[in-house]
Amino acid sequence: MKIIQITLIWLLFISSLNNSSAKQPAITINGTLKGTSILKNSSLTINLYADYIPSALAEFKNSQNCLIDSLGKFSITLNPSAELVYISFSLQIPGQQPVNDLTSSFLVKPFLFSAGDVVNMDLNMKSAKIHFSGKGAAKLNCQALISSVSLPAGITDRVMQLHNQSAHIPAYQLLHESLENLLVLKAGILNSYKDSLAADQYQLIETDMAAEQRFKYLKSLSISYTVSTKVKKNAISTFFNDYLLKSTQLPITSDETLLKSAFALNLAYQMEWLTLNFKYEGQKITLQQIFDHIVTKYKSPIRDRLLLICLLTLAKKEPAEVFKYAAIALKTMDHSKEKDLLINWTTKHTAGSKVYNFTLLDENGKTVRLTDFKDSILLIDFWFLGCKGCTQMPKALEGIMERYKHKKDVKFISLNVDRSRSSWMKGLESGLYHSKGQINLNTGTMGTDHPLIRYYNYNSYPQLLIIGRNQELISSNPIDPRIDQGAEIKSLIDKAI
Repeated sequence: MKIIQITLIWLLFISSLNNSSAKQPAITINGTLKGTSILKNSSLTINLYADYIPSALAEFKNSQNCLIDSLGKFSITLNPSAELVYISFSLQIPGQQPVNDLTSSFLVKPFLFSAGDVVNMDLNMKSAKIHFSGKGAAKLNCQALISSVSLPAGITDRVMQLHNQSAHIPAYQLLHESLENLLVLKAGILNSYKDSLAADQYQLIETDMAAEQRFKYLKSLSISYTVSTKVKKNAISTFFNDYLLKSTQLPITSDETLLKSAFALNLAYQMEWLTLNFKYEGQKITLQQIFDHIVTKYKSPIRDRLLLICLLTLAKKEPAEVFKYAAIALKTMDHSKEKDLLINWTTKHTAGSKVYNFTLLDENGKTVRLTDFKDSILLIDFWFLGCKGCTQMPKALEGIMERYKHKKDVKFISLNVDRSRSSWMKGLESGLYHSKGQINLNTGTMGTDHPLIRYYNYNSYPQLLIIGRNQELISSNPIDPRIDQGAEIKSLIDKAI
């Protein structure tokens, strides 16, 4: 029987107020994926975290594999470390974008599971429906139905009409009010399941339901602001300050529930960031401003989680400042879990620390290890097929490669992160993603779930990593050479030589 590999990565968080070491009952999921044409050579991905923090922070993710047969059936048993866990699903089709909550309304991100759940999951890709049966199925079907509720076409059409008429504030008001009314409909679905859900399950689903919707709306406003005309930017700013600032609040619940929630504190951080952004419109918001704002407004443990989110979110943009404020945060934090997570992160990313001992594949399928580059300085460029920014990196690296072309101990690696070898080969054949003189490597079938990528929390591309001749970290996040013409990278390599 033909076997198709499926990677299941599950999202797991441990409540800050529930640190019991008692072993939890296992979760069993028996699944059927329907739609054979889609299943061919595909993988199902689910993301696992030791503690729930923003899902983009990939270094806290672990993976687990299971097999799916030619009939689309699979079975997996998970061993949660907490009573309540989050599990999300994403179908990866080689050469295509993942089918997940971003592209499909029926794949919820994430589902709230309970330890001891034993469920059957029917995932129909053609009808775009998902259904659960078995122990614990009620709360899962509740979440699936809630996620299926969407705005009617008439609302979205009218919003577009208003924008086309430059009536931007009325457009934002209509969309926001319609989304809030949508929460009433979702609450009705949740309430109909009340007798089937434990109190903590009900409270978390209710919190996530409101927080997720509001977070995504604020995120879309933030993105829209960065690419809009001056007139539209003014409209977004006015709408936020005069309307959203008063009406968008965290769900009213306990700190314990907020800390457990998949979305609540992401919403809080996004709200605080936008508050400062529109307060000091036209000025760059500094890490010190958002850091001080959080410290002044919140108390532990919510403050400590928000500081962690803040620092790790801004790590790529302002690495030097993040390390500076991480030291301050560690003195400020009272909550041990957040302190441990921050210490773990800073240890990995501090210059001079040992680099993750990676194993990769070359074009011939031969295994290549970090130890194969002993006594060499490495500049690794991470990319994937279809990444527009990744096609700009080879040109940006030209001057750097030219500078060290006679230095045999300075090596340049082009590291592709596509799961599919065909996608990697297609990228190489195009000549857009790499340069002559680079060593071409790939992360294999693990793709972006490769331990090296998770270790350094790489979740956007292109990305660069510089490693010293003693296999110590020089920089996990140097300044993009498209910004400074490679000045910082040259300085770092010169010092290492």
